[in-house]
Amino acid sequence: MLIALLLPAIQVAREAARRMQCQNNLKQLALACHNFHDAQNQLPGSGNWYKRARGTWSFQCEILPSIEQSALYDDYCAFWKADKNPVAFAPSLVNSFVCPSDDIAALPTLSNLYMTSYRACDSESPHAWANTDDAWNTYANECRGALQFMVQFGNPTYGMSDVTDGTSNTIMLSEHLTNNNPAVKTIGRTATVNTSVIPSDYYQSRADLCAAARSGKEYTGTVYNQLNRVFGWTWANGYATGTHFNTITPPNAPSCMGANDVAGAAMIAPSSNHSGGVNGAYVDGSAHFVSDNINALTSGVSATAARPKKSGASDYGIWGALGTRDGGESVEP
Repeated sequence: MLIALLLPAIQVAREAARRMQCQNNLKQLALACHNFHDAQNQLPGSGNWYKRARGTWSFQCEILPSIEQSALYDDYCAFWKADKNPVAFAPSLVNSFVCPSDDIAALPTLSNLYMTSYRACDSESPHAWANTDDAWNTYANECRGALQFMVQFGNPTYGMSDVTDGTSNTIMLSEHLTNNNPAVKTIGRTATVNTSVIPSDYYQSRADLCAAARSGKEYTGTVYNQLNRVFGWTWANGYATGTHFNTITPPNAPSCMGANDVAGAAMIAPSSNHSGGVNGAYVDGSAHFVSDNINALTSGVSATAARPKKSGASDYGIWGALGTRDGGESVEP
């Protein structure tokens, strides 16, 4: 009887410890971004380009030397810049990339790659793979997060001085539950695929429809089911499904994709097993808990939802404002 009474309290205490460790992980990654900035005079890219045929590599790859993983960087990440494909490499578990509350993240995928719980903010741009250089430039320039998308492609790079909304007011990193089952329909583990929500012209994307694509804790429609590229499938790759999130739909809300393809346009909401929200790291290196109930205005922007803006205040309330580096909004985490 006594054990039955104590067990819930023990479980709560354990989750509190896991949530704190998750925050510490994010602080460590944010500090690594600072170290990268000190060395390169710019922040790492959220997705880094080498050759279109070779895909992209993630911010995690860029900061490996700053988290005492120089050997892993030299063996794999630096190699890619020569002529390797980042899709093929995430051969080692990096504990700093795993939230202890994410019960799947420490397991290898079906491709024997290692996953990540942590992601970079792409603000309100549901970016996608592109087939032309001009399209790459378009996607990159519409990303208003602190970590620029596709920096190696020749787009502008950003430093601390470019975060004019304030480094303590701009979210840089957050978390997302991983997935090793392509058939799962659980919100937070994958995304629903719906061309009405994100059509081929992703400027007409509908955040309100994305937020409504649920029945309880599951999606109502088709879900992303790429067998070897489930959510968080490799810490090395810079695709949206692997290492990015948006400040469009709020934490633990539905995520949506326009095609059942790793390179399709997507709105990715951060998610976690922490009760009531997710952890996030800010450009100043601090980490805070972000509530599921943060004002995101998702239901009020149906006609103009998810269209990327290159300047001005976000359409997505406080949540959207936290994601922009230079929107001119006045918010605090």
